[in-house]
Amino acid sequence: SLFAKALLKIYLFEISLGRKIIERSSMRKVKCPQCREESEYSTENSYRPFCSKRCKMIDLGDWAEEKFSLASEEVPDEEELEKAFMEQMRDSLH
Repeated sequence: SLFAKALLKIYLFEISLGRKIIERSSMRKVKCPQCREESEYSTENSYRPFCSKRCKMIDLGDWAEEKFSLASEEVPDEEELEKAFMEQMRDSLH
């Protein structure tokens, strides 16, 4: 689902960002991925890596509107599935 994909994106971004923070232990501020403003990356910021609820919701909305996507195999449409099924059935009868 789109919501799950959005959560996965946020999770993967946080992991990536977390690695950068560990590498640079003095770094406590990051740029918000939505507005690019400086934001504190800590457990005290419940919207991290975003600076605010607004930016987090805008990003989620972009995912819901399919402005972003994750690479995946294309799912065949119903007609293609039915055609493949009918071919398989015909071949199994011969």
